[in-house]
Formats: sequence, C-alpha cells, structure tokens
Amino acid sequence: MRSREKTPNQIKLFMKWLEDNSNQFLFPPELKVEKRELLMYEFNRLIPELKLSISERNIDIFVEYPVGECFDILFNWEVDLKTTSDGKVYCTICKSPRKYDNQFDLYSDHSFIPLLNWVNKITKDSYLLLSEYSKDGVITARCAEIITNKKRRVNLFLKTI
Repeated sequence: MRSREKTPNQIKLFMKWLEDNSNQFLFPPELKVEKRELLMYEFNRLIPELKLSISERNIDIFVEYPVGECFDILFNWEVDLKTTSDGKVYCTICKSPRKYDNQFDLYSDHSFIPLLNWVNKITKDSYLLLSEYSKDGVITARCAEIITNKKRRVNLFLKTI
C-alpha cells in the first residue's frame, strides 16, 4: 500500500471505512485504480460497466460505456467540508447542515453509508437501462426493476445469478 501522507482526506477516510465495512456490502467494491487524488472500483459480481469513483469531494457511481467513456452518473454524493470556530465540521452543500465532531463521522453519514445502502439495494431483478436520444444528443442511464417502453436494455447488473 502506498503512503497516504498527501492523499486527500475523503480518500483516506474511505479506505479506512471500507477496511472496516467491506463485509457489509452484498457486492463489495474491488479497487481497480489507485491514484493520489482518485480511487476507482468495480463491484464484485456486478457488471464491469458499473464503476465507483472516490475523489476529494465526490463519490460517484457511474456507467462506463463504451469502455473508457462515462456514459452517465447514476448517483453522486458531494461534500464541501468546512470547519467551525469550535472545531466542528459540516457540509456547506446541505440545506440544514449537521455539525460533526470529526471528518470521519461526517463522511460516513453523508456519503459512505448512503453508498452502502444504494449498492445493497441491487437485486437479481435490477437492470441497467441505457437510453440514447439522437435528436439532441441526450444520453441517460438509470436503474430500474420493471422495464417498460425503453429504447434499449443493456445488461443485467449481476454478472452471475
């Protein structure tokens, strides 16, 4: 493992949180790319097009399709961290920010636990929908359990059932 001295806080905190919580994921994240300012994961037993990226401010789950291109972001958790004069931390993006005693608790509640909950909602009946509309160039991806009137259904989330 590389030195974490210059690694941004959210990345260091996520790595620590994941060490302690990876067993709670139905589809544990597997590290594929590790850089100082970015971690990229795929999920065990899910399609490789579904990616997780961790940076200083963002946690994104996105669809990589075709290979090497971000088709669409499915979910985004963003933190703009500020510290109060009494040492509490909070996120300025939140409408009613909660103040935390430390960054680890803020990131856990704000981003890491919601990520875990989102991933654990994926079932064998979850599909990834890719929609392409050529008139205005709009492309979208979304998750769905029931599919009706969609232009194209690409891949089941699960690689094996």
